[in-house]
Amino acid sequence: MPPEYAFPQAPYDCFVVYQFLLNYVHQFMNIRPKNIYLAGDSAGGNLALSLEGLILKHKLPNPRGIYVSYPATDLRLMFS
Repeated sequence: MPPEYAFPQAPYDCFVVYQFLLNYVHQFMNIRPKNIYLAGDSAGGNLALSLEGLILKHKLPNPRGIYVSYPATDLRLMFS
């Protein structure tokens, strides 16, 4: 089934969560915002990388690291 909310809703949802973590994670958990990592595999890897793009676009603090496993990042061969 197709998702209920089409692209680009998922990356923007991730962005809202990241902003929340930056502002409030230290109040609820013993985590400093500068120690946040992004991770994902397959579609989750695509979300992690698109989230990093939104973070850079909006000039927010970068996560400490990004771990992705086999995200579909090179779509050149899909359209040939």
